Amino acid sequence: ARRGCVSPSAMPPFFGWPRKPPADPYGKVAELAKLTCETPPFGTVGPDAELVRALKQEVRRDENAMGRVHDVLCKALAHKECGPRSHAVSVFDILFHRSVVFRSLALVSLDVFLHLGVGTDGDNHPLPGPPTETRQLIDKAVAALESWNDKFGSHHPRLALAVRFANDSLGVDAPAARAAATLIANRESQRRENARLVERWRRIELELPQLTTQAEEAITSMRSCLGVV
Repeated sequence: ARRGCVSPSAMPPFFGWPRKPPADPYGKVAELAKLTCETPPFGTVGPDAELVRALKQEVRRDENAMGRVHDVLCKALAHKECGPRSHAVSVFDILFHRSVVFRSLALVSLDVFLHLGVGTDGDNHPLPGPPTETRQLIDKAVAALESWNDKFGSHHPRLALAVRFANDSLGVDAPAARAAATLIANRESQRRENARLVERWRRIELELPQLTTQAEEAITSMRSCLGVV
């Protein structure tokens, strides 16, 4: 600035130039986390690999950013559609396995993950549809919980309780319950098919003597015809 002039940034607010608020140091990583959750495709496909890689690089440079990323993911779990929720679950799972800091944050907010990702509070926090996407979201969230318990359950007993609570709350909609029901249905179908084959064989056994007699008579008749010729 010229001598005798005061820089606008140095003037107090009542001079008409309010000071610019300081830049959000974690605004970039928060926006990146939001973009990772909301970028299609969704369904069984995971979040964009390049976005996930960039997000991991950002939090690796500054672990203090984990708090903002965690907050963004919790908000994404409340999205009105299953797709962003599913991507949020995937990023939750990736960071849970990689970062002690994120793991601590996620354990504190485990109820949020259970309600909005797994769907353990259907009355107050029903999961969005359609049903196929809802099941995919539930399966992914429960699989993440189980993997956390398998790897970290010995140090965090709450994870085992969370897995049990998830399965109990979901009841017949729990992945394990649906898998068991499918197995039972497949076994019953196979049993009916085996019974049908056994019944068919028994009918053949009963008809076999008559078929044999008819075949012998036909052969005899053919030989007689050949003898006349």
